[in-house]
Amino acid sequence: MRAIARDLPKTMASIPMNPCDINTDMYRSNWPDNAPNKPSTDEWVAIAGPFVLGLGPEQNGESVMVPLAG
Repeated sequence: MRAIARDLPKTMASIPMNPCDINTDMYRSNWPDNAPNKPSTDEWVAIAGPFVLGLGPEQNGESVMVPLAG
């Protein structure tokens, strides 16, 4: 990603993001015991939305992770 990031115009950014675990149907089907400890999609969006919208060119080439509690 850093090679891509270096070649982008200054107004763009390439930021790989780990969304973390989200309590979805697929997650529950694979990890049913752990799913209740993970945020619902609505809870995730409330956290991830502002986080993603706050990313900018200064994070270009960096890997980030949605800052979920726990």
